[in-house]
Amino acid sequence: MRHGLVLVRCVVTVVGAVRNCQVVKGLPFMDEAVVRALEQRRYTPATLAGRAVHVRCTFKVRLELPGAR
Repeated sequence: MRHGLVLVRCVVTVVGAVRNCQVVKGLPFMDEAVVRALEQRRYTPATLAGRAVHVRCTFKVRLELPGAR
């Protein structure tokens, strides 16, 4: 296999951190690395009525071996 897709459901917190990730569809040998990478990211928090709120997001991460195109 030269490529694959990992779907991960996470919460982006009120401070923009990615937490509580769960793999929805994965590649067993890459799931842990994808979750670790997502949890290192930071986002601008979502707001509702001017206040930061937690948001549940689904991330689609496409993995491809170099030279696979």
